[in-house]
Parts: sequence; structure tokens; C-alpha cells
Amino acid sequence: MISVSNSDPYELERLAEELEAREVSGCDDENELPRGFDLPAYVPLSHDNEYLSAETFDVEKFLLSRVYTTLPELRAELKDYLSSLKEELVQLINDDYEDFISLSTDLRGEKSRLERIKAPLSTLRQRVLVARKSLQDIQDAVQAKLTARAKLRDEKVLLHLLLKISESLSRLESLLLLQSEDTPDHPGMLPAHLAEVAGHSSTVKTQGSRGKHLSRVATEYMQLLYHISKARAEKCAYVDAIQERVDRVRNTLTSDLDHLFSATLLSITETDSGKVQGVERSKAASELTECLRVYDNLGLCRTAEEIIRKTVVQPFVRKTVFQDTLAIPISPITPRTPVPSTTHVPTGAHVPPTPYTPYTAILPTQNTSSDVPSATSFLDGYDDPLARLYNQILRFIERDLSHIMEIAERVSPKVSARSVESPGDEFEGRGTDGFDIMANVIWPEFGQAIMNELGSVVFAAGKPDEFVRRHASTQAFIRALEFLAPSRQSVQAMRCHPVFITFNRRWQLPVYFQLRWKEIVGGVEDSLSATIIQSRSATSDSGRSMFLTAQAQSILTSITSCWGADIFIPDLAPRFWKLTLQLLSRYKTWLDASLPSTEPSSKPPTAEKSVHEISAENSLTDDLHLSQFATVLVDINTMNIQVLTLWRERISAALPEPTMNDDVYAASEAIKFARTGLVTAR
Repeated sequence: MISVSNSDPYELERLAEELEAREVSGCDDENELPRGFDLPAYVPLSHDNEYLSAETFDVEKFLLSRVYTTLPELRAELKDYLSSLKEELVQLINDDYEDFISLSTDLRGEKSRLERIKAPLSTLRQRVLVARKSLQDIQDAVQAKLTARAKLRDEKVLLHLLLKISESLSRLESLLLLQSEDTPDHPGMLPAHLAEVAGHSSTVKTQGSRGKHLSRVATEYMQLLYHISKARAEKCAYVDAIQERVDRVRNTLTSDLDHLFSATLLSITETDSGKVQGVERSKAASELTECLRVYDNLGLCRTAEEIIRKTVVQPFVRKTVFQDTLAIPISPITPRTPVPSTTHVPTGAHVPPTPYTPYTAILPTQNTSSDVPSATSFLDGYDDPLARLYNQILRFIERDLSHIMEIAERVSPKVSARSVESPGDEFEGRGTDGFDIMANVIWPEFGQAIMNELGSVVFAAGKPDEFVRRHASTQAFIRALEFLAPSRQSVQAMRCHPVFITFNRRWQLPVYFQLRWKEIVGGVEDSLSATIIQSRSATSDSGRSMFLTAQAQSILTSITSCWGADIFIPDLAPRFWKLTLQLLSRYKTWLDASLPSTEPSSKPPTAEKSVHEISAENSLTDDLHLSQFATVLVDINTMNIQVLTLWRERISAALPEPTMNDDVYAASEAIKFARTGLVTAR
């Protein structure tokens, strides 16, 4: 409500004077209004005005909202609004006059009535507080009981877990025939279930089914470890107290498993003595499967591979691969009889593509020790000591280890193929990825033995012919090993093994190529030493050669020898390709230097020779030049055809696989350019 006093608390008179002075000073500017200027709309004062209905009246905001209204007009407007408010107040009092009068009458005596009501409320409040406290005590007691019950339930679960651990540990000690510290000496004093287990364990060990027995023990041991891990999470002191017994069970289990696995391996590999035949061999294979499965469940794959290494592989390596093994004469007992070839491929053997090599070293021309035709192709080289050694190793792997690798692959198959990016990282990451006997046992032992015992002979490049023969035999041996591998992952792991990488680095390929380069280039330079083009028909040395000149025949022979089986090595394909292009370029250079000039002679006739004599000499010279050009043209066309044929049949297949489409065109364009250069020779 606005005050109606005569005082001026808001200094309206002063504000009016300032506004009048401002209007006088800026009258000219106000007369010049910009285009499009809209005058404010006049809104009369009412109860809906946001400034008048606010909880706190703000004079400045109200005046700013009426800035386009003069103060006299604003004063008049406010007076009108005040009068309307007074009228509304009077009207409100007149309408509710009776209610206003009766209000004071109705409130008489209410104070005493309120006092009477207030008196029992305090007593009631005290009773409610007492009841609330008793209910809260009951709730706290119930909650404490529930908490204690939950704690007892957890302790009961933990106690059952500890009982399971104790029973499982006692059961394991009974199965392994271990005497526990808290177990009575008399079997009759054992619990019923443990006494039954103890009696059954001794029976099982005497029946020969030790593999299944150890498999059962391993399953029980894995459950024990699972329960111990749960109890250790609860920080039970009992777990630390029985740790010594658990270690003894683990050591006994692994010791029994290692002993059984070694004995089974020896029984399977004793084929020469005839001790393991028929049903006994199948039982031994079953025992071997159980042992490998137990090793895989326990995460001891590397331990099993180490036993295979020490029990089977290392004795054969020491007996077979030694320093003078290549000097042993051929045994005349076993005749050389061919074995029919077979195309059978073991299950799961997906060997990656092998780079092209013209050497045909893998031929099934050797007899095997078994009556059944072998699925493995052996090396052809009855008179080659290294090939015989490789065949002996392959027979041993196929006879004694291939079945073990297949069983290990079935027991612990690889989940999925993985791309091999880094050889070192790939090998380091295979520690717990199942069995890999080929990559972790067979190849490291034989590869290291060959490098240590026969490295000075196998990798020596002093005699190129023997070197290429040994290299081809070794590569064929490696491909045969990859053929015996149970899976593609095993082949990839073998190729990424550090021994395999070191083995490939031992080959003195640069030295071998240098020797071959001197041999080939020396023969070519000897034939190109003569700078006179002379047809072979005139020298009675034509034979059956396709070329008319000995130089062209020498060039083609040298190029063909680069890609022949007795010289070419796939790892040196880029170098032999470069040498091929250099030989063609050298032949073109020799043609440029040997062909006569096609420009006519400008020498004038002399007094000593007549014009007829000079004409006869020129005619003979032209005939000789024509014969030389014809001979060279025939040789160039023949060289073009032969080089193109050699490119299609050998060179294009021997070059490494191109990484981009441009590489394919680069090689073909290089040979095309070399052939075109011969044709365009002068």
C-alpha cells in the first residue's frame, strides 16, 4: 500500500526539475527521430503491473519502465491509481463488515480452551517418546541378531570351505599314498570315504591305469587350488598352515606324472625290441593322452616338452648327429629300393606356401623301416651323406614323434590362427599357449645340433657345387619337417624360433654368389675378348648350337646357368636377376664395340691404287659387313626368343612375390628393355 502523506520520500520534485532541464537542453535532438522509430505504447497502471506487484518495490526500475512519461503525468497517474485503491479497500470493508465485527467476538475464550488442550499433550508426547525408544531398542536388537546370523552364515560357509579343503587334501594324500601328519597310522581309523579312497588308490596303481588315476588326482588338485584361492581371499590362517602339505602333494603329483610320462614315452618308442605291440601299444597311447591332458590342465606344457626332449629327442640326437656322422660309410645291409609315392597328408597339416625352387630333392625313393608306405616324402640322395642323415631324422620323427604331436594337438588345440609380426615377440608369447613340440622340442634340438656339430661342413661355401647341394638338401629337410607339423600355427612358430632364424643366418650366401659371379662372368669375358664377329660355321665349331656366334651362345649359357637347379638359390633370386640384366647389357656393349661402322669411307683414291681396285676392296668390305650384320641379327632374334622363353618358364616364377603391382611391371619392363636394347644395337 502506498503512503498518502504529504512528505516526498522519493524526491519527486528534484527528479522533475532535472528532467525538465534535460528536456530543455536536448530538445533539438529529440525532434529529429530516426526512421522506423516506434513510440512506446501507453499502458495504464493496474494490479497486473510487475513492478507494483513485486514483494519489494524498486523505485528506479519503476521509473525506468515509465521513462517516456513526464513526471507530472506520472504523478497524476499515481494519484489516480491511489484513489482507485482506496475505493477498492472501502468496498472490501463494506462487503465483509459483519465478518470483521464477528471475528473479535468469536476469538473470545479461545485462550483457555487452548490451555486445556495443551495440558494432556505433554503427557501424550512423553508416552510416545517412551514407546519410540522401546521400538528402537527392539529394532537394534533384531538388527544385531540378523548381523550376527549373517556373520555366522558366512563363517559357516567358510568353515564348509575349509572342510572341503581338508577333505580334498586328505583325499589327495590318500590317492598319492602320502602319510599325512594328522592322519592315523592304521587305515581302519580313517573316515569311511577316505578309507575307501585309500584302498581304491592302491588297487588302481597296481592295475596299470595310472594315467586315469593321475587325471583324477589332477582334477582333485585343481579343485583344491580353487578352494584355497577363495579361502586365501578371506585371509584364513589355515591356508598358510597347510601350504607345506599342498606343496608336497604338488611335488608328488608332478613327480609321478613325469615318471609315468617318461615310462610311457619309452614304451611307445621301443618298436625295435618288439616289447610294445597291439593292445599294449594302444594302452600306452591312451596313457600318453591322459598324461598330456593332465599336463595341459596343470599348465605344465613346457615341462612335458622338456621330458620329451630329454627322454626321446636328445638320446637320438647324440647318437645320430655328431662331428663325424657324414664320414660314416653306407651300410650295405639295406638295399636301395624305391617306395611307392603317396599323396596322403596328415590331419591338420596346412603347410604355408613354400617359395619356388627348381631343386627336386624331396622324392620318395628311399625305403622306410615300416611295412606301411610312409606319408612323408624323403630326400633323394642315396650317395649324399647329408641327405641320408636328414632321411634318418625324418624317419625318426615320423615313427616316434608324429603320433605324440597329433595327440598333443588334439589335447590342447590352438583356438585361432595368429598373424606373426615379430619373430622374437611371437616366440616369447607362446609360453602358456598349449603344446608345440615341433617348434619347442624337435627343431631346436636338431637345428642346434646341426649348427654345433656339422656347421663347419654344412654351411661352408668354399666349394659352390657342394654348397648348393647341401643347401637344397637342407631346405628340402625343413619343408619335410613343416609337412610333419600338426598345424599351421606350429609351422609359423618354428619359423619364428630363434634357432631357426640363427640357422638361416649361418648360410654364407653372399660368399657363394661371389664365387658363382666370378665363375660366370669370367667365362663370359673370355668369350667376349674377341672383338671380331665371326660366324661359327666358318670355324668348324658350329655343332648343334642355335647361335651363329660363340659369344651369343656363351651369354645365353651363362644366363641359363644362373637359373639352373645346380646354381640357383631362391634367397639369391634378386642378385641372379641383376646378373642376368648385366649379362644382357654386356652383350649389347660388345655388339656396339664389335660391329663395323655404317658410315661410308671418305678416303680419296691414291695414286698407288686405281679406282677399280678401291671399288673391289669396298665391295669385299661391304660383303663382309653385310655378313656380320646378318649373323648378329640372327643371333639377336634367337637371343630375344630364348630369353623370353626363359623368363616365362623360370625367371618369373623364381623371383620373389611382388608386394605391389608396380613391382610386377618393373621386372617385366626390365627384361623387355634389355631385349629391346639388343634389337636397337647398331
